[in-house]
Amino acid sequence: MNEDIKNALVLAEDTLDDAIYNAKDNRNRVAINRCYYAYFYLIRSLLLARGVFAKTHSGLYSEFSKVFIKTAIIPKEFSDALAFLFDQRQTADYDLEENIDDEDIEKAIEMVQKFIEFIKENYQKL
Repeated sequence: MNEDIKNALVLAEDTLDDAIYNAKDNRNRVAINRCYYAYFYLIRSLLLARGVFAKTHSGLYSEFSKVFIKTAIIPKEFSDALAFLFDQRQTADYDLEENIDDEDIEKAIEMVQKFIEFIKENYQKL
Protein backbone atom coordinates (compact mmCIF):
# COMPACT_ATOMS: atom_id res chain seq x y z
CA MET A 1 0.00 0.00 0.00
CA ASN A 2 1.21 3.48 -0.83
CA GLU A 3 2.67 5.12 2.30
CA ASP A 4 0.54 8.27 1.85
CA ILE A 5 -2.63 6.19 1.70
CA LYS A 6 -1.59 4.09 4.69
CA ASN A 7 -0.89 7.21 6.75
CA ALA A 8 -4.15 8.80 5.62
CA LEU A 9 -6.10 5.71 6.67
CA VAL A 10 -4.66 5.96 10.17
CA LEU A 11 -5.38 9.68 10.31
CA ALA A 12 -8.90 9.21 8.90
CA GLU A 13 -9.71 6.51 11.45
CA ASP A 14 -8.42 8.68 14.30
CA THR A 15 -10.39 11.65 12.99
CA LEU A 16 -13.52 9.52 12.67
CA ASP A 17 -13.05 8.42 16.29
CA ASP A 18 -12.95 12.11 17.22
CA ALA A 19 -16.20 12.64 15.31
CA ILE A 20 -17.92 9.77 17.10
CA TYR A 21 -16.69 10.99 20.48
CA ASN A 22 -17.96 14.51 19.81
CA ALA A 23 -21.28 13.25 18.46
CA LYS A 24 -21.87 11.31 21.70
CA ASP A 25 -21.31 14.58 23.56
CA ASN A 26 -23.81 16.40 21.25
CA ARG A 27 -21.05 18.53 19.77
CA ASN A 28 -22.48 18.14 16.28
CA ARG A 29 -20.58 21.01 14.67
CA VAL A 30 -17.26 19.53 15.70
CA ALA A 31 -18.40 16.02 14.76
CA ILE A 32 -19.37 17.02 11.21
CA ASN A 33 -16.11 18.90 10.80
CA ARG A 34 -14.17 15.80 11.82
CA CYS A 35 -16.19 13.60 9.44
CA TYR A 36 -15.44 15.90 6.54
CA TYR A 37 -11.72 16.00 7.32
CA ALA A 38 -11.49 12.22 7.69
CA TYR A 39 -12.85 11.98 4.13
CA PHE A 40 -10.64 14.86 2.97
CA TYR A 41 -7.44 13.17 4.22
CA LEU A 42 -8.23 10.01 2.27
CA ILE A 43 -9.05 11.81 -0.96
CA ARG A 44 -5.97 13.99 -0.72
CA SER A 45 -3.77 10.90 -0.27
CA LEU A 46 -5.40 9.12 -3.23
CA LEU A 47 -4.76 12.12 -5.43
CA LEU A 48 -1.18 12.53 -4.20
CA ALA A 49 -0.55 8.85 -4.98
CA ARG A 50 -1.47 9.73 -8.57
CA GLY A 51 0.71 12.84 -8.58
CA VAL A 52 -2.25 15.20 -8.40
CA PHE A 53 -2.24 18.14 -5.99
CA ALA A 54 -5.20 20.41 -5.28
CA LYS A 55 -4.71 23.84 -3.71
CA THR A 56 -8.27 24.29 -2.44
CA HIS A 57 -11.09 22.17 -1.10
CA SER A 58 -13.15 22.77 -4.23
CA GLY A 59 -10.08 21.89 -6.31
CA LEU A 60 -9.75 18.65 -4.39
CA TYR A 61 -13.40 17.85 -5.07
CA SER A 62 -12.94 18.63 -8.77
CA GLU A 63 -9.77 16.56 -9.13
CA PHE A 64 -11.29 13.64 -7.21
CA SER A 65 -14.23 13.67 -9.59
CA LYS A 66 -12.03 13.90 -12.68
CA VAL A 67 -9.46 11.26 -11.64
CA PHE A 68 -11.61 8.70 -9.82
CA ILE A 69 -15.34 9.21 -10.39
CA LYS A 70 -15.57 10.02 -14.11
CA THR A 71 -13.21 7.11 -14.80
CA ALA A 72 -15.39 4.81 -12.65
CA ILE A 73 -12.43 3.79 -10.49
CA ILE A 74 -14.44 4.85 -7.44
CA PRO A 75 -18.26 4.66 -7.41
CA LYS A 76 -20.19 7.93 -7.67
CA GLU A 77 -21.80 7.40 -4.27
CA PHE A 78 -18.48 8.44 -2.70
CA SER A 79 -18.50 11.70 -4.64
CA ASP A 80 -22.07 12.31 -3.49
CA ALA A 81 -20.94 11.66 0.09
CA LEU A 82 -18.12 14.17 -0.30
CA ALA A 83 -20.61 16.80 -1.52
CA PHE A 84 -22.88 16.13 1.47
CA LEU A 85 -19.97 16.29 3.93
CA PHE A 86 -18.61 19.47 2.35
CA ASP A 87 -22.00 21.20 2.55
CA GLN A 88 -22.52 20.07 6.14
CA ARG A 89 -19.04 21.23 7.14
CA GLN A 90 -19.63 24.62 5.52
CA THR A 91 -22.87 24.95 7.49
CA ALA A 92 -21.25 23.83 10.76
CA ASP A 93 -18.26 26.12 10.42
CA TYR A 94 -19.84 29.24 8.95
CA ASP A 95 -23.62 29.33 9.52
CA LEU A 96 -24.08 29.94 13.23
CA GLU A 97 -27.86 30.08 12.95
CA GLU A 98 -28.22 26.64 11.35
CA ASN A 99 -28.11 23.44 13.40
CA ILE A 100 -26.58 20.11 12.44
CA ASP A 101 -29.05 17.45 13.52
CA ASP A 102 -28.29 14.01 14.91
CA GLU A 103 -29.53 12.25 11.77
CA ASP A 104 -27.04 14.14 9.61
CA ILE A 105 -24.23 13.23 12.01
CA GLU A 106 -25.19 9.54 11.90
CA LYS A 107 -25.33 9.70 8.10
CA ALA A 108 -21.93 11.42 7.93
CA ILE A 109 -20.30 8.87 10.24
CA GLU A 110 -21.68 6.00 8.14
CA MET A 111 -20.41 7.64 4.95
CA VAL A 112 -16.90 7.96 6.34
CA GLN A 113 -16.90 4.40 7.69
CA LYS A 114 -18.01 3.10 4.30
CA PHE A 115 -15.32 5.08 2.47
CA ILE A 116 -12.60 3.86 4.83
CA GLU A 117 -13.69 0.27 4.25
CA PHE A 118 -13.81 0.82 0.49
CA ILE A 119 -10.24 2.16 0.50
CA LYS A 120 -9.00 -0.73 2.64
CA GLU A 121 -10.63 -3.30 0.36
CA ASN A 122 -9.67 -1.67 -2.95
CA TYR A 123 -6.45 0.27 -2.38
CA GLN A 124 -4.49 -1.98 -4.75
CA LYS A 125 -6.79 -0.99 -7.62
CA LEU A 126 -6.59 2.70 -6.86
